[in-house]
Amino acid sequence: MTGNLLLSADGGNNRLFGCTDLTHGNTFTLVFGGTLNRLHFSLTDRLTIESSHGLLVKCRGENICLMGNPSEIIIYKVIRMNSNSITNLLIPTLPHEAANNLYVDSNSRKILNGYVPPLRSTGGRNNGKLGFIATASSQLNNNCKASNAFNCFYTGRRGTGSEWVTNDETRNFWIQVNVQT
Repeated sequence: MTGNLLLSADGGNNRLFGCTDLTHGNTFTLVFGGTLNRLHFSLTDRLTIESSHGLLVKCRGENICLMGNPSEIIIYKVIRMNSNSITNLLIPTLPHEAANNLYVDSNSRKILNGYVPPLRSTGGRNNGKLGFIATASSQLNNNCKASNAFNCFYTGRRGTGSEWVTNDETRNFWIQVNVQT
């Protein structure tokens, strides 16, 4: 057959197009211009939609989702999760990427006056990052700095580092965070 195949829906009856007697091991493929643009189905596998130039989903003339070329999925509408979760997020490397809970928890600490970012050591009792300086009444040694309290740095006192530990102070010890402007 060549040319257009149009089926009339006059009379209100359903029009069936496809394969209704597919047996185990056989497949059904509906090709659109070439084998890379097709609907493919097998009883032992899922329905596969393949496209060499991406797949655009529209509803009432509006773009909903574009999958494929380039290798990303573009969503044009609000996503409602209906009490479900987004999982397996990678650690973000760009400012516009979503972050997982572990990343967020390990990169800031909520205190009464705001958030303190992780502080990296610059030596001694003073540790600075972007205007934050952590000091303490004392520290056990250079591996137990005041900034470690904000770095999620817990090794159980194994290895080369540890959480912040005082130098045998058991009362009236303190940590101070100065915000430089």
